[in-house]
Amino acid sequence: MARNYAKNSVSPIEQKLLDVLSDGKVHSREALKLCLSDEELTADEAIKMQISNLRKILRPQGRDIVLWGTGHYRMMRLLNDEE
Repeated sequence: MARNYAKNSVSPIEQKLLDVLSDGKVHSREALKLCLSDEELTADEAIKMQISNLRKILRPQGRDIVLWGTGHYRMMRLLNDEE
């Protein structure tokens, strides 16, 4: 089970995306869409908006979701100057 990095501050859709991305692997936008229902998939821009919201939540926690190539995303731990 994926860790909830932003407990109680993410939407159900964002949590589903986090669950997929939390493995640290690269996932295509199409693969991320597969974890969402038809009702949750209103537009391709919806994924981008959810990723943007998640990045704002994750960055202060030392994590980020980075664009990996064209239309692929990966969640990563950020390094600080002390590491």
